[in-house]
Amino acid sequence: MFRAGGVLFSVEPEEMLTGAERAAIGRLDGADDGPPQEPFRIELVPEAPWTSGDAALFPRWDPAVQRWSDGRLLCSHRSFTAEMDPAAAWARVQRREDRAYPLEAVIRTAMMARLPLLGGLPLHAAGVILNERGVAFFGPSGAGKTTLSDTCPESVLSDELVAVAPRERPWLVRSGFWGEGRGSGGASGAPH
Repeated sequence: MFRAGGVLFSVEPEEMLTGAERAAIGRLDGADDGPPQEPFRIELVPEAPWTSGDAALFPRWDPAVQRWSDGRLLCSHRSFTAEMDPAAAWARVQRREDRAYPLEAVIRTAMMARLPLLGGLPLHAAGVILNERGVAFFGPSGAGKTTLSDTCPESVLSDELVAVAPRERPWLVRSGFWGEGRGSGGASGAPH
């Protein structure tokens, strides 16, 4: 098990994980980095039975296409198809490529959909630790979030995506996802 943005995840069956997926999961926080919670279960499946015969439901476009249908979030990309229920904390994903992107995209999407239901909030922002406090820097693409993160002498949470985690008091945590920056920050979170 592991955490992304304060949300606990499990992926099953574990034996279906590729080396690239194991490495991507290894860059995320450990299961003990936060309060106890039921994990968001991601099931890896060889076929996508929920889409049989319905090519219009999941077009294979790039970038990924996402839409809500009957309380489920449906996702499609040329490299994967997924469905998830953020309220019930589960997802199924069928990968068409042996790289980390399909699973990373599902984890990232599930984290952003599940986090508000747990009392947290995902933020498209750079995050750093200054004077033992979490600080988020917002801005559109090109505003300098990555430059700020790359040149910051303090601990960096991410240059792209951080989260206010569901805890007793606001706590800014790393999501484990990076944009164009250095991709490691050394800190997992701090009070905000």
